[in-house]
Amino acid sequence: MWVSLAERPLRVRQLCQALAVRIGPSRSTDLDRENIPLIQTLLGCCLGLVVVEEEASTVRLLRSTLQDYLCGHPNIFHNAHATMAEVCLTYLNFKSVRGILSIDDDEWIPPGLPFLSYASCYWGVHAKKEITEPVILLALKLLSRYQCHIASALLFSHYDRQAMESWDPPHPPGFTALHCVAAFGISELLVDIDFTGVNQSDDAGRTPLTYAAANGHEQVLKVLLDQTDAGINYSDKLGLTPLLWAACGDSEEVMRLLVERKDVNPSLTSKWGQTALHLAADVGNKGIANILLSSWADTASWLN
Repeated sequence: MWVSLAERPLRVRQLCQALAVRIGPSRSTDLDRENIPLIQTLLGCCLGLVVVEEEASTVRLLRSTLQDYLCGHPNIFHNAHATMAEVCLTYLNFKSVRGILSIDDDEWIPPGLPFLSYASCYWGVHAKKEITEPVILLALKLLSRYQCHIASALLFSHYDRQAMESWDPPHPPGFTALHCVAAFGISELLVDIDFTGVNQSDDAGRTPLTYAAANGHEQVLKVLLDQTDAGINYSDKLGLTPLLWAACGDSEEVMRLLVERKDVNPSLTSKWGQTALHLAADVGNKGIANILLSSWADTASWLN
């Protein structure tokens, strides 16, 4: 399940540590290193269908045809993505993981927690695909202290490595729980989220609205736009507004939501002078370009 459905190839130590996490009624409260399997045990249990790439130390299936087969038969693994999300969230709520922001050296991810980066950056991707009540409860537990959790810094780094280079632990990068939910697009978590920070910018100048628009999350974007004084024209440090980010994406529904707003300003440009139409043309998205052109014809301000 992990080898075939992970969002990126897992290294040996990452995979073995993920397999050490217990979920369900006997859920782990901290990492039990005695429960981490040896890679030799893992390979033996998989009967030769899983191999290790020696150069990168990543684990993969023996044949690409096996990968195609497993991806084509998703019911082979019961609640696979929900299970993976639950493992990631259980890991992030470990006692040994909380409080890691106190580290202030160059290697601020402890070497003893190799699964930390994957769990931080992809728990929401798995939860978006399949969510259960245990996943919701664990996610809300993490999000309740998210801005001061190492997972916040790691996910922010995943989206903006350049901005993260200037990060100074333990100062958090301003990436809040609402930023996280908007980036992953998990609308089920919005029920218990505080919306007072709907216009709060992270260290890259991006608001939750920006992340929802950039990643094409229509349902979350609708909720955020319904908030009083939602900053639909806020720009980040690159001069990109939610409209400009949406023009770089591939969600026509998100673009329609934005252009239909009377308070959206289509005249705003990036720091390089690009309009939304410029960006849509650059990425070759004909559908979004047509939506912009149609709105352009009906909006006098676009003609100035």
